[in-house]
Amino acid sequence: MFPVVDGDSVLDVVVVVTPNSDRSEPLMSSLSRQEKIRVHALNAVMLRSSAEVATSTYKFDQEFSHYVYSRLLRPGEIGCSISNTLARKSIARLENGGLILEDDARVVDMKKLVSTSMDFLNQFQGTSAVLSFYWTENPNYVSGLHSSMKMLRHFGHPPYTVAYALTKEAANRLVESNTPARFLADWPICKVKFFVSLEDIVRHGDDQTTSVINVELTDLEQNRLGILRRAAIYSGIYFFCNRHARFAFRDFIQFLWKPRILFHLNQIWLWSAFRLHKERK
Repeated sequence: MFPVVDGDSVLDVVVVVTPNSDRSEPLMSSLSRQEKIRVHALNAVMLRSSAEVATSTYKFDQEFSHYVYSRLLRPGEIGCSISNTLARKSIARLENGGLILEDDARVVDMKKLVSTSMDFLNQFQGTSAVLSFYWTENPNYVSGLHSSMKMLRHFGHPPYTVAYALTKEAANRLVESNTPARFLADWPICKVKFFVSLEDIVRHGDDQTTSVINVELTDLEQNRLGILRRAAIYSGIYFFCNRHARFAFRDFIQFLWKPRILFHLNQIWLWSAFRLHKERK
């Protein structure tokens, strides 16, 4: 059961806040008007240069990151990854799990966000489960206006950490898989069940809010896998061309091959689920 304050059950909400910034003000203002939550503000870890990474007290595994992503994680990406790990540590200390929001989350319906989070956490208590409220920028996959479905299983993992509810068990597994920091924040690879909300409850940013990570360096076109590298991973050639004493074939399957295959299978699953649902209506 959730903790009770003044006779009402409350949801613990961890907000990852950018230090010395007003980015969180719209979110904090909307949270302050909701009685059934308990807010925990967590200052984000800001790493803006390689020098700051080198002098940081946090531990990284850049060798692993380079193997998985074929590049080193950038300072801002490392900071974001560590920040989410710290937020997950806070959730792991709570018996009933909770909700994590980055400070550029903009809540459309706060009451629905709270009630949906609490229902999800009650339903999956004792298991490793995550519900992502913002997981796509494609409006065709937001079914609030198109169907009665509220939630769908996501095989693989959602690509954004803007807003997500997670159980205590899921938080523990995500922390363990990314300590020391080696994955992008979206998401550490481990045995966790992911679900996505199909309602328009949370949006990413607004006209005045942009990413604090250097946009030019993280442009999707620049980070996109080349055709040859994709083919090498899907065929397994990548493993044999990048033999490393530290990484066994099972590591290649778990961290490179399987996530990409699941991504494509998940797109087919989502498309099929929506089409089947519309045919039944």
